[in-house]
Amino acid sequence: ERAHIESITVSGNIKTREYIIRRELPIEVGDVFSKAKLQEAIMNLYNTGYFDTINPMPYQGSEDLLMDLDISVVEARTADIMMGISFNGGAGFPISGQVKWGDKNFLGTGKDISVQGTISLDTGSVSVQYNEPWLFGRRWAGGFDLSYNYADKGYIAQDVDGNGIPDPYNSWADYEASNNTIPSSHYMSYQSHSISGGFSTGYTWHFPWVKRIGISGNVRSGLQYIDYDQNIYRPYSSSLIENQQTWQYYDNFSTKLTWDDRNLVYDPTKGYVISQSLTVGGILDMSIKEYMKSVSRISFYQKLFTYSINEDDRRHAAVLDISSAYSVLFEKPWKDHLIDYSDLGYRIDGMFFGRGWASVNGGKALWDSSMTIRFPIVSNVLTVDTFLDMVGFWTEDDFYEGVQLMDFRFSTGAGIRFANPAFPIGIYLVKKFRFDEENQIDWEPEPNDIEFKDLGLDLVLAFEIDLY
Repeated sequence: ERAHIESITVSGNIKTREYIIRRELPIEVGDVFSKAKLQEAIMNLYNTGYFDTINPMPYQGSEDLLMDLDISVVEARTADIMMGISFNGGAGFPISGQVKWGDKNFLGTGKDISVQGTISLDTGSVSVQYNEPWLFGRRWAGGFDLSYNYADKGYIAQDVDGNGIPDPYNSWADYEASNNTIPSSHYMSYQSHSISGGFSTGYTWHFPWVKRIGISGNVRSGLQYIDYDQNIYRPYSSSLIENQQTWQYYDNFSTKLTWDDRNLVYDPTKGYVISQSLTVGGILDMSIKEYMKSVSRISFYQKLFTYSINEDDRRHAAVLDISSAYSVLFEKPWKDHLIDYSDLGYRIDGMFFGRGWASVNGGKALWDSSMTIRFPIVSNVLTVDTFLDMVGFWTEDDFYEGVQLMDFRFSTGAGIRFANPAFPIGIYLVKKFRFDEENQIDWEPEPNDIEFKDLGLDLVLAFEIDLY
């Protein structure tokens, strides 16, 4: 005979409303006690990010074969006020100030609300975000965001003589013979302002044979305004010419399908996740940005072994993380248009993609792969990571020439990472290398861009954010 659950109580929650906890439990009063469902309940509660510790305690019920179950929790800090600086690997000024307030469990109701502002010498932004993970008592998420962005964008190709070829070239043959390189004296810059808003929604199913299958969608629209000195500059991009001192409309729609079998959404120790997303820019004919974007991602996680730092410390798990994602921009097959890769193209930035590498933008395709072994030192606080990154990058001109080994940038190294979703920063010593045309390893691919020249190493500050 099997025991049945006579009652379920919740204890330890001070901020979080009780119904927020109970909706994550796949077991109810009257059900047969199931260890598997109890483990699923624990993982569901950890994945909310609202709790540091979850301790289910079974007790004898009022009679034989009846069980009372108490779910005892210790709440995590879910509200953050952050003020500081951040670093980016883009072509502009690399340091920006940041102020952010957010609470992913606002008033204990499970609502995720945040307000954020950033400013630097050439960029600035203000945004407000709201997300509700449960709508109508189901795992149906919904939310919206509003934002304003300013940027002073440089390294923009010009066509002053209007011959349809980037300056200073008079023919495509000359441009290609230069390996598509534009002298710095022929670049221009412009100021960009944009106001945008978006709505998102998604639904997640839980199954016995896979932890989560989710589908989501997002609709976004906005207005963009740019300005530059027309007496001096004439951009190569026709869309920039049309956008000069004019508010122009843009929009996009994206959808994503996710197959997620990780035990934990943040810092998992086992499982895998597979996802495919598709974005279509230009829902309405008035949109100035016409494009399609596909992102395919797969990640695998496996616990290797456990260890303790000292006798009084809890055991930690060393975890292998292998991830790969392929992203590509392409034209709509039913519409004749050109993509402005300087604006919409992919970028290797040295922090999110290709740790340690100098910034390269305007990509048509990006293949981002990494293998990392993580060694936690203080649980949920500090981790030592060793890694090997491989990033393939293709512009529109070389995309159709096929995949070659020299298309990839490699970096390997080790460092420390702050294992906290609110502060996802890692500091690494990195060694870069690349293969040349003869498939020989070049251990100094960027000799003028190395901090520790004697060792051939770079000190890299990177953000550990799941961008896919």
